[in-house]
This record gives sequence, C-alpha cells and structure tokens, in this order.
Amino acid sequence: MSRVFVTLPLPSPGIDMLRERFEVTMLEAEGMPPETLKQRIGETDPVGIVGMVNVPITDEIMAAAPPTMRLASTTSMSRRRPAAGSW
Repeated sequence: MSRVFVTLPLPSPGIDMLRERFEVTMLEAEGMPPETLKQRIGETDPVGIVGMVNVPITDEIMAAAPPTMRLASTTSMSRRRPAAGSW
C-alpha cells in the first residue's frame, strides 16, 4: 500500500478517506525544526504529503521527499467562502 505523510491531524472525514486508500503517517509537525521534518519524510518514503497552512511544504522539504513522490498539497480548512473579488 502506498504511503501518505500528513503534517497535522486532519478531521474526519478527511483522514478517513486517506486511510481507505493509503497507509497514513500523521505527525504533529507544527513548530518542528525543518531538519527533523525532512528526516521523517525521508524515512516514510511517501507518494504524497498533505501539509496544513501552519506547516508549509517548502522547496527544502520537497527536496527531502523521495523522487517517486507524486503529490504535495498544502490545505486550508475553512467553512466560509471568500467574498467575490476579495482574493
């Protein structure tokens, strides 16, 4: 089964949907030194990284990911839609 690395706990149903298709490694990475995060990603060998807005997936982090990784996503959870023209 392919692995996905998640940098902060995701609420249901999001984490449940990932677990149906992937082996999920979830780590509370907020405030973690980049070197530690890079090491953990390298050890996990994921096909994807889900990063929350508090834990940005930088070029440095991407460089630590395996060459077989296919997807990195930084997400922001919000129940409100921005007003038209406010972006």
